[in-house]
Amino acid sequence: MLLVHATLAAPPPAGGSPLTPNATLPTPHHSAFNNYEPAHARRIEALTGERLHTRRTTECAAATSSELALPPRASGTRTRGKRRASVYFQHLHKAGGTMMCELAQRNGEKMMDTAQIQENCSPKGDGIWLERNEIGPGYSRACADRMRLAAMTSFMAVERWADRDMCADDLDYAVVVRDPIDRIVSNTIFTQSSAAGGPGCIEEAYPYEKCTGSDILRWVAPGAEVSLHAPEALRRCDLIERSTAGYDNFYVRSLVGPDAFTLPAGSLTREHLTKAKKRLAKYAAIIVLDSFDEQSAQLAHILGWRTLDLGDVANSKQSHGLGSAPPPFTDAQLAQLAEANALDYELYCFAKQLAEERTRVAVLADATSAGTQYDARIMASSRDHKVS
Repeated sequence: MLLVHATLAAPPPAGGSPLTPNATLPTPHHSAFNNYEPAHARRIEALTGERLHTRRTTECAAATSSELALPPRASGTRTRGKRRASVYFQHLHKAGGTMMCELAQRNGEKMMDTAQIQENCSPKGDGIWLERNEIGPGYSRACADRMRLAAMTSFMAVERWADRDMCADDLDYAVVVRDPIDRIVSNTIFTQSSAAGGPGCIEEAYPYEKCTGSDILRWVAPGAEVSLHAPEALRRCDLIERSTAGYDNFYVRSLVGPDAFTLPAGSLTREHLTKAKKRLAKYAAIIVLDSFDEQSAQLAHILGWRTLDLGDVANSKQSHGLGSAPPPFTDAQLAQLAEANALDYELYCFAKQLAEERTRVAVLADATSAGTQYDARIMASSRDHKVS
């Protein structure tokens, strides 16, 4: 059994009743949240540019062998007929997606144009900024349209909710996840920096106040619908980054797609969780951010990527200088957010087990990893330094 919160309550009945904050789960104690071991956090930041903040200790139910069964496209063969299969990368905001876009370019993935590169490898219609992408809540691409794009680009990052249709027989689906509370903390620091004129999605001149912990708790109160609908949802990247959806079971909403993404806070059910699990199980590559050093072997095994260590690019390009920002939430607020995101934690538990199984297969195939390449680079640098 994986250890990922021993205070999780039993799930509600299978009838689909919503799991709402402050109702079905006990309040976690402070000890439920732990900082990452500093040396490991520095290693992950060096590889991905993402600062790890905190994690919740959770006891996960073991997945069944049938749930852990690998989909055909996780076999390590990336050829579909005579053409390489394109990658559908579900970019979960603030979970290492910018690093994946950089890796895709380093490994020769074909981009349609400069605009796709500037949009974090998202083709128009798949990006986080709805106005700029000329889309709105509920948008989705059918497989025919997705495959038309796949003929023009070999790597499609989708930084909004997932499409309603999965084309898993023809595309390699990939995703990076991180502890849900850790992602929320990272997203909040990023958003607060934006409101202060920092490097986030919001422009300096845009009239936003800082998003405080108290504000965000109101966004996840049962029935809240902050920035879920037009016109607010169309402003910049609000629907993804600064909304009820961004803080209330963001993973489940994102994977289920447009039919769940804009539901009010507390409205997601266990049926949504089940659907998210079934969809996630079809992903060829599933990586947990805090294990990227080892689990990146999947990228070599499944996608055929050879360069997994970005060197100094990760830190210089992605950390945005936000690592020293003060914690945006009190311990009590973190506990409330964890309760509100109980479904996301169940999905995260499941994702961790799927990721471990895919990594096990990749390691058995002698696939390289970012950690292996990083260690070799550091060792070579040390030798060169001694020689000089």
